[in-house]
Amino acid sequence: TLLKSRHVESYVGIPLISTGNEIQGVLVVLHSKELPNKDFVISILKMFAIRAAAELERKKADDYLVQQEELFRALVENSLDAIAMVNEHGNFTYSSSSVESILGYKVNEIIGKNLFEFIYCDDVPIIKKLFSEILLQSGTTISSEARMIHKNGSMKWIEGIGRNFLNDPSVQAIVINY
Repeated sequence: TLLKSRHVESYVGIPLISTGNEIQGVLVVLHSKELPNKDFVISILKMFAIRAAAELERKKADDYLVQQEELFRALVENSLDAIAMVNEHGNFTYSSSSVESILGYKVNEIIGKNLFEFIYCDDVPIIKKLFSEILLQSGTTISSEARMIHKNGSMKWIEGIGRNFLNDPSVQAIVINY
């Protein structure tokens, strides 16, 4: 009755099937007259259906990645621990905002600066040695304690764990949790 009220005389529908063989929807062509070459219309619709199903899957994957990124950001930015990334020279390339509650610095005050600028001078040699060791092998994890310099000039004992992800194309840094 709906089709008749819209003066539809013929229609063809092709399911949109995911790579996991799940139906995601249906691509339908409605026409006010009998379709003259139904097989041709079906073959064209099948091509469009394959492309549309692929686009729907890509969109779902993109949405999932955005959701996961937002979740990750919320976890990192609301953690009591600080998370930082430094390059092979020890320069900060990323820091979570927790650095402010721990050391008093805003994120933009440490990005680009060297890790060793924030370590108490007597502890620099041992941390440099550990840093050299972590550089030697991808995936290496090292933990240590050191005194770090708070923005107000005081020293604060910090326990940290660093892991070498320099060879990981998606990270390309040493990740430090402290």
